[in-house]
Amino acid sequence: MDPTPPAGVRALSRFGACLVCRKRKLEQIKELEAKIEEAENQRSRPSGPPHTPGSPSRGEPNTAFDTPSLQLVPQADFPPFIPNNPVPQAAGLLSHLVSGISLESSILPRRRTSRITLPGEASMKLLSIFMQRKHVSGFELHMGRVVRSFQPGSCEPVVPALYYAILLLGCHFSSETELKFWENTIYERTKLELETNIARAYLNDRSKYNPLYHLQAMVMLGQWFYLKNRLLEGHVYTNRAMRFAVVLGLHALESRIYDHYVTMSYKPPRRRVEQWMPRDSIELGEAINLWWACFTRDFAGTILNGLPPSISLDEIKTVWPVSLSEFEKISGSELPNDNYSVASLLDPKYMGIVADVSGDTAHCLLAKGVLLTHCAGMLDNERISGEHFKPMTPTESTILRLEGTGEWLARFEECDRATKTFTESVRKAYIGRNIEEIAMIALAQAAVDCAVIQLHAPLADSIGGA
Repeated sequence: MDPTPPAGVRALSRFGACLVCRKRKLEQIKELEAKIEEAENQRSRPSGPPHTPGSPSRGEPNTAFDTPSLQLVPQADFPPFIPNNPVPQAAGLLSHLVSGISLESSILPRRRTSRITLPGEASMKLLSIFMQRKHVSGFELHMGRVVRSFQPGSCEPVVPALYYAILLLGCHFSSETELKFWENTIYERTKLELETNIARAYLNDRSKYNPLYHLQAMVMLGQWFYLKNRLLEGHVYTNRAMRFAVVLGLHALESRIYDHYVTMSYKPPRRRVEQWMPRDSIELGEAINLWWACFTRDFAGTILNGLPPSISLDEIKTVWPVSLSEFEKISGSELPNDNYSVASLLDPKYMGIVADVSGDTAHCLLAKGVLLTHCAGMLDNERISGEHFKPMTPTESTILRLEGTGEWLARFEECDRATKTFTESVRKAYIGRNIEEIAMIALAQAAVDCAVIQLHAPLADSIGGA
């Protein structure tokens, strides 16, 4: 498309995006959602003819959407799982998930009489690959608890979508053709599990289904689309995850201290859907970190696709994420007892503390980087559109024509100072990190560098051409 927008069309960014492009992308998203909804309706629609042996039963999905079901071949036992030991951790995951449970969901109808069996060796490889790349997959849960939820006799309800999402990301990162063969089949099953169980997840009844695990699977499916460079589809699924997280109330977790929520649980609910409440400190840490995984991917999608955000920044009160291991400590005394969130990053009163990312986790650092990039883009959009800017005559100076209202200039200065603090402190954040964390920090730093360019390039170009 020609980088210059048509005459009379208000530009949205300095890189040529326009309202026409935005409208087209929104229409594409609506079309994708309509197709997904139609698929869901056809799955739940009665098939008509009475059931006969060998034929599909009533309520089975339409064959147009069928994919072969998966079943794992049991494997020999491995050493027992030890949560805090990274070496046997992978072995324990493979042992319990491969040989401990049948992957045929108890709530899903059989979709075909023919079945494709996923060999145990293949599943072991996929799980092992995922364990090595779980941080870049958007995985934020306590691995020990996830493993135990899949063990026979576990009191935690099984969430098959999470298991399939784990296999799916393992397929993506695998370089073996034999493993890549399963990727589309596992993708279809992951999507089906999510669609079939979304109503159970919204009920927020953890005695029957864990909504946090369902949300994790949604995030990982969206991440898979992004990794495949299918940006619009990735945004659709991460946007759904974001909306589900908001329904659960994960955007309003204002404290990392578990006792804060024990007090809140005695208050009568005022919501149609009961707000999610943590059962212990570790689950609280999972929810906080998972919220920011949703935020990062959803807002990154809005930036990449030129679409509006799914939630106002003013609504986000959840504290910044810290390492899940901090929530595992019995006393919890070392947990930061602050309520810093989105607003604090741009608040001159707290900016020096919150925008200093030298001691942040890689996920926290990435979330702050995405937020600053979003804010810089919004300021640039307003500058181009003339919103919040004083009308100027052609005879006025170049610099004056860049002058916005007091409110815009105040936000510009806040974002500028926050990005400066970020870029100065991020250099120290690389020390002592593993390769995955270094990659995430580098991505965040590159995003904030783009934010700096968006903030200052228009002024620099104008002064240079004056």
